[in-house]
Amino acid sequence: MSTNAKVISAVLSLTGATALATAQTRPAAAAQTYPTAAQTRPAAAAQAYPTTAHSTTAARTYPATAGQTRPTTSDAHSATAARTYPSAAQPTATAQPTATAQSHPAAAQTYANSYTYGRPNRDYSQPSHHANVEFEEESFYDSFIRGRLHIGLSFTSSTAKETKAPAETCYLGNLDNLREEEMTGIGFNIQYDLCDYIALAFANDIHVEHSVWNKPTEEHPKESTDGNLILEGMLYQVILQCPFRFYDNSWALTPYVGFGIADISAKWDHAAWWHYGWSSPADYDTYGNGSKTPRKGNSRWMVLEEPSSAFTFSVGMSLQILAHLDLDFFYRKVSIDDIDATFHRRHPTGPIEREGSFPAEFTTLGLGLRYVF
Repeated sequence: MSTNAKVISAVLSLTGATALATAQTRPAAAAQTYPTAAQTRPAAAAQAYPTTAHSTTAARTYPATAGQTRPTTSDAHSATAARTYPSAAQPTATAQPTATAQSHPAAAQTYANSYTYGRPNRDYSQPSHHANVEFEEESFYDSFIRGRLHIGLSFTSSTAKETKAPAETCYLGNLDNLREEEMTGIGFNIQYDLCDYIALAFANDIHVEHSVWNKPTEEHPKESTDGNLILEGMLYQVILQCPFRFYDNSWALTPYVGFGIADISAKWDHAAWWHYGWSSPADYDTYGNGSKTPRKGNSRWMVLEEPSSAFTFSVGMSLQILAHLDLDFFYRKVSIDDIDATFHRRHPTGPIEREGSFPAEFTTLGLGLRYVF
């Protein structure tokens, strides 16, 4: 072969080899396929990290740290090291889509990077620190009894407003003088607070007892009593109060005023000598010997009418001395219409009746000791 022919053959051989090499260009792998479900960790903002292929079933991809490049090393025993596979070429670093969620094989939790209305999405499978607080409904006792109901005893001492009939007059017959035989009362009292400033009060501590004496006469120069006028009843009041609490409510001082009515009953406790027709207490003690039989058919008795009205006014102050105990000091005025009375006498010559009335207004000082529920 001539020299020119050899040169032409060499040029053709080089040209074919170059063309063949150009035709075998390695394609870039945009997405890597893994044998099992691969785990993807979100990349750092504005950075890309290489996606490596692993032959193990727990393949893992790490994001590139800002400003740093993770080395890809070949390690026969590491699932996190970059490996070379005969069937897949090592891809070059390409930008991957930003992952919005991470799936972890050990714990089924979802972490969201997206934001809704300016606040991050929350995993509502976890307890919230701002969960709605459910308030327990109060019991009937807590709502209507605790600190409102006061029950206790009260001790009273009363004074009659009028004890002597006007000059030259009598209440009935020769009866012109009321003397305080027993003016003390003991009873229960109840108070219920509708609110801090208004309360309802009930008490049965009214007990007033007068000895009714005769005016001396020529026939009976010595004073003597025909019996006792007794007033008893129940009190109903509306209380207006203003509590002052001190030292974290450990004790309280509560002044108050009260207005109301009294349901008064009146009765006459007859003196034995007078009721059974004896002329004097001395004669009855000497000759009657405690007899319950009318003397010579004579007997006397008194009939009282119930008072038509009874109004009360009170001022007082309660002092809380313990958590469930208070003291109550009060002054009370009871205005009662005069008690209408009728005197009856059974006599062999015929019955006798006389009408009159007795005063009944009185004032009371009282002390109460009450338990507060």
